[in-house]
Amino acid sequence: MALLAVLERLTPNERAAFLLRQVFDYAYADVASIIGKPEATCRQLVHRAQKHLERGAPRFDVPRQKREELLQLFADAANAGDLAPLVQWLDRDVVLTTDGGGRVPSALRPIVGADKVVRFFLGVWPKRPAGTEVFLREINGEPALLAVADGIPVQTLHFDFSEDGRLRSIFIVRNPEKLHHVVVAPPGDVKKSDGPPAT
Repeated sequence: MALLAVLERLTPNERAAFLLRQVFDYAYADVASIIGKPEATCRQLVHRAQKHLERGAPRFDVPRQKREELLQLFADAANAGDLAPLVQWLDRDVVLTTDGGGRVPSALRPIVGADKVVRFFLGVWPKRPAGTEVFLREINGEPALLAVADGIPVQTLHFDFSEDGRLRSIFIVRNPEKLHHVVVAPPGDVKKSDGPPAT
């Protein structure tokens, strides 16, 4: 969570470039290929990310009620099986990161861009376990979403917001070791949970 708090200070492209270069040690040519930007731009993104982190720039403070409303729309769309409208709630440069812990399928690299993120959800959501429900929870003190199948947590979704209130980052935790202690509440019941770390 400390790492997430730091990363929230960056734009989606800065975050993706910084993680790929400084954390996963990708060459700049590979970073450019992954996020779809010229290599020189990626170098600038990493440089700006480092400067932002050094300055300690604050995250955007979106009112909690607005965050909960948007996440509820997300949950309703997921439960209805229609995630196509999701694109209207995403920042253009949204970054989706998943954590399967090597135990369950997950995206190996960050997914960057609203269209790609929507295509990801449209591709994986039909493969969800039968009876999966998604509902709003408070995890680690912040509104988040919890997906449950047969009474068992299967993933959490944590979000970061842009200045205009759109989703700019999505962190999906699917690692069973980080989900075993999550308490399942009835759908729509916003309750507190210690919850899993999102990385």
